[in-house]
Amino acid sequence: MLACDVCAKGIQKEKSNDLKEFLNLQNISEYPFVHQDHNYIYLYKHVRFSNGSLAILKDGTIRFTPPAEFNDPFDCVYGISEDHFHSATELRSIIQKGGLPKVSPAKRILLARQVKHVQKKEMDDLSYFRKLHENFGVCCLNHNPLNILMWSHYAENHTGFLIEFKFSKKELQEGLELLNFLPIPVQYLSSIPIVSKVDRKNLESPAITNKVYLSKAIDWEYEKEFRILKHEIKNPIQKFPKEKLLCTVISGIKIEDSNKKLLKKICEEQKIPFYVAERIPNGYGINVPNHPRLDLLGLKRNK
Repeated sequence: MLACDVCAKGIQKEKSNDLKEFLNLQNISEYPFVHQDHNYIYLYKHVRFSNGSLAILKDGTIRFTPPAEFNDPFDCVYGISEDHFHSATELRSIIQKGGLPKVSPAKRILLARQVKHVQKKEMDDLSYFRKLHENFGVCCLNHNPLNILMWSHYAENHTGFLIEFKFSKKELQEGLELLNFLPIPVQYLSSIPIVSKVDRKNLESPAITNKVYLSKAIDWEYEKEFRILKHEIKNPIQKFPKEKLLCTVISGIKIEDSNKKLLKKICEEQKIPFYVAERIPNGYGINVPNHPRLDLLGLKRNK
């Protein structure tokens, strides 16, 4: 088995790791949540106005995006250290375990060089990562709901809407209730994560998933992103516990009137509190009047 294939196997096997160990690694309890209360932390998803987005509210289905479709070609990509590659000695052990014909020491050295060359080429042209991410999906949430860029990038220039999700602090701490829809904070790095020989030999370590799927370039830090990961899915559209997690909906500043009316109607039918985002007068900013957490002007007046 090639070195990169071994890492891929380790990443996929990690779904069976102990959940509390994984949560401890991410330090979710230490995250500086701004939008929270005694019982819940609140996360957000900016979406364009579409049938798929409305299905989140009506049907309790949400899309887990394959990493190959991300707008950042550096996302879910990692580097490898020189010691990551299999040595000629390691290849001998792999050949023996695989029941393959014996290879002379000279041929093993040549084979190790060839394997290293192929691995580097596949990683440089991203073909390795396309294979790695097959049947894998990521649902992205964030903790920066009023950011102007978030609305511009993900809510189609403020013509879409914002969905607020609530997560029980107790259930996040225990982990088990949210096993199939567990948000993990992304870490932002100034240099690409490196998978080493130690990582390769410790396939069960949560560090592998952390380096591959939960790390991004520091340029994206303003997003304050959280990710929900799903392995081995054939259909990117997945069910989630709508009744438990859906909290409020906020329409964008530039949403069309007809879309706003339809969105409000759906929220009324689904018994989801509906709000409307507005510009902050004489400033660069967004306010959501009467919202329990996002009414910045109201909260300021009441202090």
